[in-house]
Amino acid sequence: MQHIKDRDLGYNKEHLLSTEVRGDMAIHFNYHKDELISTGAVENAALSGSPALSMWSTVTSDQLTWEGEDLNNKVRINWEGVTPGYISTMGLKLLEGRNFYPDVKADSAMLLSTKSLRG
Repeated sequence: MQHIKDRDLGYNKEHLLSTEVRGDMAIHFNYHKDELISTGAVENAALSGSPALSMWSTVTSDQLTWEGEDLNNKVRINWEGVTPGYISTMGLKLLEGRNFYPDVKADSAMLLSTKSLRG
């Protein structure tokens, strides 16, 4: 039990607060985020589609294609929709790649140019 309690989960869980978004809070998230930060009570804020480590969204490799994929090996891919500040808010450290662009359209265009959905 001690190992489970003490192991590195890959994010900084100290001083992290998670809450459910209700009503139109997500639509006006940037306003609410700016208001929270201006109080000095929080350092940062981000939205995600599920609680930390839950990864409620899953696709399988029969729904996606990528260069070099092994068609005989079905892969399950967990993904999470988040706002650009998620990585820094959670205290995550990237091993490879880059952080999200603040302009969501730029990341969406990148995704569509490198992967395709099977229909």
